[in-house]
Amino acid sequence: MEDDCPPGERPEGLTILTPERLEMVCKLLAFIGGRITDLSQVLLSNRQLEEQRAHFLHFMQRQHQLEEALRDAELKALQSQVNPHFMFNALNVIARLALLQKDFQTERVVGALARLMRYSLYQVKVMVTVREEVKAVQDYLLIQKARFQGRIDSSVEVDEKVLEAKMPCMILQPLVENACLHGLEPLKQGGTIKVRGWMENSQVCFQIEDNGVGMSEQLKKDIFHMQVKSDSRGQVSGLGLANVLRRMQYQFGSSCALDINSSPGKGTCLKLSFPYQTGEGASD
Repeated sequence: MEDDCPPGERPEGLTILTPERLEMVCKLLAFIGGRITDLSQVLLSNRQLEEQRAHFLHFMQRQHQLEEALRDAELKALQSQVNPHFMFNALNVIARLALLQKDFQTERVVGALARLMRYSLYQVKVMVTVREEVKAVQDYLLIQKARFQGRIDSSVEVDEKVLEAKMPCMILQPLVENACLHGLEPLKQGGTIKVRGWMENSQVCFQIEDNGVGMSEQLKKDIFHMQVKSDSRGQVSGLGLANVLRRMQYQFGSSCALDINSSPGKGTCLKLSFPYQTGEGASD
């Protein structure tokens, strides 16, 4: 290449590379380019690892919160078991007295209360069947109908296919209680609660619907972020739903869901779904 440039026409200070040197420079540039690409891949991998680490830490923090909530719920359940036999015996005495006096309505309500208390105190730590949960809901509705004196109407329709499925104790009752206390109680004319249960794609589904006052968007967000506050009447609106969500996630993880469809003045529809498990598939 040096011989191709006529003498006197070569710019001063300019080095003309031979083909061998040019090839070496190209290889060097290719090597540097490869190292830059490798460095970019390493930086990208490090970023992905940091993101995975952050997700893992968030998951562990969430799991810790769920475990703490469950332990707290179990402790409160144990604290509430102050001489329960005395309470059950007293309720049974009242029920028998009401029956002797032919006050059949009082006898039914007291009997329902005794069954509900026994169920909630003794079954809180174990998995129960959907059949047992539905019976608890029916006892609760019987008590609330007597309390509201005809202002509440209800229906419970559950497919027999799901009755033997396993689920945590006292899950459905708080959902129905939310409909009664925060949906219908504020209405002077009362309203209706409909409870439905069915099987859908190997999932047990429950729908609790009321035509009450409904929920605001902020309350729905607070429930899913486990942030619930007392309302103007001093009651903790949405606390039962938040506890249900915690306990279901602790048992079923991401395989369960609680959906809230509600708006102020238009009632509330809750849909709970979780995997169908019998005694063999559930951890009792």
